[in-house]
Amino acid sequence: MLIRAKINNKVLKSPFAAEKELCMDRYHIPLSVLECMNRIEQNGYEAWLAGGCVRDLLRGETPEDYDIASSAPPEKILKIFDRVIETGIRHGTVTVMIGDFPIEVTRFRVDGEYRDHRHPETVIPVDSIEEDLARRDFTVNAMAMNLTGELKDPFGGRADLKSKLVRAVGDPDTRFSEDALRILRGFRFASVLEYTIEEKTLEAALRRVETLSNISAERIFGELIKCMLGAAPQSLEPLINAGGLLSAGISSGRKLELLAKIPPECSLRFAALCYLSDANPETVLRRLKSDKQISKLSAGIINELRLPAFVSKAEMKTRLSGFPPQLWKGIIETRGVLLGEDIAECKAWLTAIMDHNEPYLLRMLDIDGFDLIKLGFKGEKIGEALEKLLGEVIVSPELNRKKILLRLVEKHL
Repeated sequence: MLIRAKINNKVLKSPFAAEKELCMDRYHIPLSVLECMNRIEQNGYEAWLAGGCVRDLLRGETPEDYDIASSAPPEKILKIFDRVIETGIRHGTVTVMIGDFPIEVTRFRVDGEYRDHRHPETVIPVDSIEEDLARRDFTVNAMAMNLTGELKDPFGGRADLKSKLVRAVGDPDTRFSEDALRILRGFRFASVLEYTIEEKTLEAALRRVETLSNISAERIFGELIKCMLGAAPQSLEPLINAGGLLSAGISSGRKLELLAKIPPECSLRFAALCYLSDANPETVLRRLKSDKQISKLSAGIINELRLPAFVSKAEMKTRLSGFPPQLWKGIIETRGVLLGEDIAECKAWLTAIMDHNEPYLLRMLDIDGFDLIKLGFKGEKIGEALEKLLGEVIVSPELNRKKILLRLVEKHL
C-alpha cells in the first residue's frame, strides 16, 4: 500500500530504530506517518517508506511527502483505523485520517496493461515490496525502508544516487511506453537534482518523444515548469534538439546553459528559453495551454530584451512600469545574462526606486482625479494632466507632493 503524507504536521524522530542496514535514528519522520506504519505492522502487515521520500532521505533532504508501502489490503485498513475515507477503493486506495491529517493508503500492486501511454487499465495487488518497486519509473525512486531502517534496493537506486544518475527501472523503452509523462519526469529530475540521465534511458526517452502527444498539454506544462525552475534547466537541451520541444515551436537553441543563470521564475525562464531559440512565446505557451499571465509576461519580457540598454533611471521606470515590481530585478539580471550588459548601475537605480518608493504609476501620484476636478478639469483633460504630472515625477520624484503637484497644474496645465 501507499501512504502519502504532506509534512506540515509535527515531526518526530523515529522511536523504532534498530541496527540494520540503515539507522532510522538519523531521520526525522512525521508522527502521523510513524503512527500509520506502526499500527499496520502491529496488525501483522508490512509497512515500508517507499519511493521519492526514501530518495530524499538518503540525499539528506526533507521529503515533501511520504509514501509508505504495505501489504495490508484496503478492507483491513478500514478495520485498523477509526477514520478512513474510501477515496479510490476500487483501485485499492483509501485515505486514513490521523487527527485532521489525511494519509492516502494504497495496496502493494503492479500495473496492468497501459493503453493510452499514461494510465494502466487495471492494477493488480501483489504480496511483496520488491514487486511493487519493480513498477516504478526510475531506480532512485524504487527503494523502500521500514521502521527498523532496513533498505530494499533491488535496482541499484542507492548507487545511482551516489553517481547522480537518472536510470529507468528495467527496460527504459517499456517504462516510457507505459507512461509517456515519465519522459518529462526524467528531465525534471535531471534539472531539479542536477543529475545526468543515464545513456540508455536518455536514448529511449528521445525515441519516444512523440508519445507525449497522448498527454494533456496542461500536464506537460506542469512538468515543464518544474524543469524550467530547476537548478539545471539546460538539461532540457537533448529534448529540444530532438526536433522541437514537444512540437510547441521551440527549436534547437543556443547557449542553453545560460538558463541556469536566469532567476528561477516561470515567465523569466520561459522568456529566456524562447529568446535563445527564436521562438514566439505566445505561440509556444498557447499550445502548451499555459497560464495566460505567464504567457503575457513572457512575451513582454522578450519585447523588453529586444530594446536597447537603459540610459537613465527615469527611462527604466517607464519601460518596466508594465511589469510587476517583483520582476524588475529579474528582468535586469536577465538582460545582463543574455545580452551581456553591465547592470551594476541599473541595480543601483532599482535599489533607489524601491527604497524611496519613487513613483512610476498614476496611482502612486500624491494627487488624483478628484483633486483636478476641484480645479475645473473635466473628461479627457483629467487623464492627460495626470499623465503629464507622472512624467514630471518619474524624472524628479521629489516633486511628488500634493502642494507641489497642484502648483504645477495651476502654473503649466
